[in-house]
Amino acid sequence: MPSVTRRSFHSIETARAYYLRREPVATLHLLRKAYDESPDTARFNGFARSAVTEFLHRRGNTMRDDVDDLARKLDLVS
Repeated sequence: MPSVTRRSFHSIETARAYYLRREPVATLHLLRKAYDESPDTARFNGFARSAVTEFLHRRGNTMRDDVDDLARKLDLVS
């Protein structure tokens, strides 16, 4: 796909599918990929923001650093 916005949105939608399957590591990986493609698309996407916010509250040891990093990048925490 030539458009970075479309690639990012596609990654977010794929992350949503993994989220519904209760696979948080895959969800977080795809949300990070979406952010790397187009920070603005990920930053202003409702699902991306809500999923990362949820992961902030129930993160495990394996995801802690990645969730914190992505939350900062999405301007969810200072």
